Amino acid sequence: MGANIIIKRLSDTNHEEETSRIPRNFIKAIDIDDTSFNSCDHVSYYTGGGVAPHSHEDMEEVFYFVRGTGVLFLDGEEIPVKAGSAVVSPPNTTHEVKNTGDDILQHVVVSVKTDG
Repeated sequence: MGANIIIKRLSDTNHEEETSRIPRNFIKAIDIDDTSFNSCDHVSYYTGGGVAPHSHEDMEEVFYFVRGTGVLFLDGEEIPVKAGSAVVSPPNTTHEVKNTGDDILQHVVVSVKTDG
């Protein structure tokens, strides 16, 4: 029995250009044929940048911060984050990320589907 390992360079991944962040999707469920997995993304936030409050009805997300400092809000609770921080956002939880530091804030986020 072996593992399904996918290796991609970040420069080869899909990304969206935005004014305050650059999200790059490098693994989608279709890539590994797994119905419980949604995606894995690498996100960079410019100083002062962030993502607006939102929630996912049928997804749990795990954020692992790899660079910078900022704040992750979970249902309004302010959680300071920095490189090495990990935060779980359960389904139906409003969350947002803001870069409050002078450097780029980066995280990897893994999203898995739940029953809702």
